[in-house]
Amino acid sequence: MMTIAAICLLGQRRMSGWYLAVIGGLATCVVSGATHYVRHATIDYLLGSLMGLSIVLMLIVPSVRERLLQPYASEELPHPAAGLQPKAA
Repeated sequence: MMTIAAICLLGQRRMSGWYLAVIGGLATCVVSGATHYVRHATIDYLLGSLMGLSIVLMLIVPSVRERLLQPYASEELPHPAAGLQPKAA
């Protein structure tokens, strides 16, 4: 649930979304790893643990963190050419 909430908050460029994603990734890694250790009949829990670890590793890279949290550019999009505007009837 934390990672789902983090998606919405990261879309709004909030630092709380980054924290939720890191905490959710760590929790997924630990819980899935422990479950895989106890019940290692399939590799499903190992894959879940690796996915949680990959989320955390991606988020702690400084360039990714800056890209996710920097504010949007304040530049306006260029207006289309005047000849392409529909004419009023």
